[in-house]
Amino acid sequence: MIAKAPESPRTNAPLYPDYLRPLHKHGWMPHPKNGPVEFVIVYDSREDLRVRKSWARKSPIQFHVDQSPEAQPPGLTFFCMLESPPGAGGDTIISSMNRAYDQLSPSFRKRLEGLTALHTTANPILREIRDNGDLAVLRRPITKAVHPVVTVHPVTGRKALFVNSSYTQRITGWDEEESDMLLRFLFDHINRDQDFACRVRYEPGTIVVWDHWTTSPANVAMPSG
Repeated sequence: MIAKAPESPRTNAPLYPDYLRPLHKHGWMPHPKNGPVEFVIVYDSREDLRVRKSWARKSPIQFHVDQSPEAQPPGLTFFCMLESPPGAGGDTIISSMNRAYDQLSPSFRKRLEGLTALHTTANPILREIRDNGDLAVLRRPITKAVHPVVTVHPVTGRKALFVNSSYTQRITGWDEEESDMLLRFLFDHINRDQDFACRVRYEPGTIVVWDHWTTSPANVAMPSG
């Protein structure tokens, strides 16, 4: 869902997700100095000393599912643009994992049924420590979880791919070479084929909500300074 806040998003943004508690607490991303820990900062000014170097360094089209290494990943993400200085910030591409699944051949979809994959926060946490040093935010240790490669939405019943190149490490029960081959194909299918994606361009007050059962987001053109 994409909408425009009718009033000041800085004043009213905390009210929107409050109806959907419990809210998720991110394992390592910073939160506003005087704000709730459930709110995370994706990109901030250098003066605030919370620049996410791992976000600003480069901007690959890399779709992911927020916190998929948790036993119960968040269901929804609320993304709100408070301010947008000229030339700053980036867009978000949101891709349908339902359509990513549907575009596979029937025989390939059948092969994916019953497979599970290990998801882990090991690499993102190590990058947080490496890139941000003493400013690194670590609320809990590395987490791991095993999820089906193909999930079924609890409301619609539609099937979707549930792997991502940020967190999915291997197919459980497969040899490393076999797992790498399958995951590489699925990652390329998700990351490169944008026929089932939309692109959101932000302005102050833009609110975007996505369902992690059915979609994967990716950032575009994150600035370097």
